[in-house]
Amino acid sequence: MSKTNHYKHYEFLKQSTKVESNTGIYFIYGTDAYLKDMVMNKILKNYNFSELGEFDMITLYGDSNKENEIIEQLEMMPMMSEYRIVLIKNFELIFFPNPDRLIEYCKDPSKSIILIIMSEKIDKRQKLYSNIYKYSATVECKEPYDSKDIFYWLLNELRTRNIKMEKESIELFSNLVDKDYLTAKNELEKLIIFTGNKSFISTQDVLAAVGKSRTNNIFELQNALGVKDLPKSLMILENMTRNSEAAVFITTMLTRFFMILWRIQLYRQKKIPEQEIRSLYLKDIHSNFRNNYLQFASSYSVENIKGVFNLLLQADIELKSVDIKDEITLDQLIYKICKL
Repeated sequence: MSKTNHYKHYEFLKQSTKVESNTGIYFIYGTDAYLKDMVMNKILKNYNFSELGEFDMITLYGDSNKENEIIEQLEMMPMMSEYRIVLIKNFELIFFPNPDRLIEYCKDPSKSIILIIMSEKIDKRQKLYSNIYKYSATVECKEPYDSKDIFYWLLNELRTRNIKMEKESIELFSNLVDKDYLTAKNELEKLIIFTGNKSFISTQDVLAAVGKSRTNNIFELQNALGVKDLPKSLMILENMTRNSEAAVFITTMLTRFFMILWRIQLYRQKKIPEQEIRSLYLKDIHSNFRNNYLQFASSYSVENIKGVFNLLLQADIELKSVDIKDEITLDQLIYKICKL
């Protein structure tokens, strides 16, 4: 059997290449959830996984599925696609009474099964982990250590989005944002909105739109609105407008914020448990902040959020067509949201 590929997180980001396995087994481990999802999506893209392919994909969870269920899924054949994808999340939580069963599978895997294992940790002293590591393509997914990690992440994102930035601009962005991939992604989205989706982003654009003192303000505004703290919300908004934060960016980010709260409330209406909402349906939110969003959603009923969307639409129309100062429109927007 030919040698499998093992990537450190910085190598993966720097090379920006396909993650390939000779065995059809992939092991994604580490503590950075955003990077793990990024790697997983690259793997699925390798196999042209589409909506049709969802019939041939099963997701298992370490805190709810057992060893027998995993082995059973690995023995099933694809229904409509060339491959069947078995994705196991939180692998470290699974108890294996007989780990040799999965070890034997790794030594002689099915050619029609793509096995993707995601785990927070790896202990190569254990027989099971050492064999998974040996027979799989592995990617280590650690939090960014310094600005170089953000630099390589940004290069990959720019290529994917077909956006150009000078090296100086990329280095500036990498040094300004907090060392967190999800935060960097949010900052990039903010920058793209600020520049009006231009295909080239200049150093001046980065200086104008990205910065630690202003980066946190939009999230601080969301947090204050999440608990309907009107005085704090207005104070933060005043600070943002004083620093020339674009009104359209504020309304765009608030729309995204309330869309997340809307999703949470809809899941609650369907009687989906809070833990399941947190772990399965808030993947676009950093795990450290998911509890905050669940709390914020409790401040707004579904009818309240519908009202918020109407207020955001009205504000957007006024910002684009009415001869009123942006600050007045935004102040009225924040006041009305908190009073719902």
